[in-house]
Amino acid sequence: MKPAAFVLGMILAVFTLTANAQQRVTSRPLSLEECIRIALEHNLEIQIRRLDPQLAGFTLSSSYASYDPTLSFGARHDYNLSSGGLDDLNRPYGSTESDTENIDAALSGLLPWGLSYNLGTRMSDRHGSAPSLVGTNFVLEPFENSTANVGVFSMRQPLLKNFWIDQTRFQIFLNKKDLQKSELGLCD
Repeated sequence: MKPAAFVLGMILAVFTLTANAQQRVTSRPLSLEECIRIALEHNLEIQIRRLDPQLAGFTLSSSYASYDPTLSFGARHDYNLSSGGLDDLNRPYGSTESDTENIDAALSGLLPWGLSYNLGTRMSDRHGSAPSLVGTNFVLEPFENSTANVGVFSMRQPLLKNFWIDQTRFQIFLNKKDLQKSELGLCD
């Protein structure tokens, strides 16, 4: 009796599920164009391929970044303290103390035909105290040294090296080809 009740229960469950599924299904007529449009809209591979030309364009734009100028700035402070001691004649002398400040700034870059340029400045100031021989004794005397190089400009243009094509131009060429390939791949 139990197996028959189980089989009857399964048949009733299948029947009610198919009846509910038939009630929920609604059909509508589709033209061939609508069917193709819906299939294309829901195709993930095509949606991903639509992004390929945009990504290739971004890569090409970033290739041109090699020609952007670079502005650099640096500052450094050094402090030195050396202990005193005895000179060759066994006379004692005091310690040397110095502070050094360095400031560097530069604008540099590369042009498409291979010219590299650099416009920079450097300033340095060193001050402190150092032993100095006065008579027969050493005395600590203050000192200060300042140097500055303003407007140092350099250009470098290789005559034959990379004359036909260099790494940057070659990468731009490859990225242009990749962009064309991804645009043509989208048309397939």
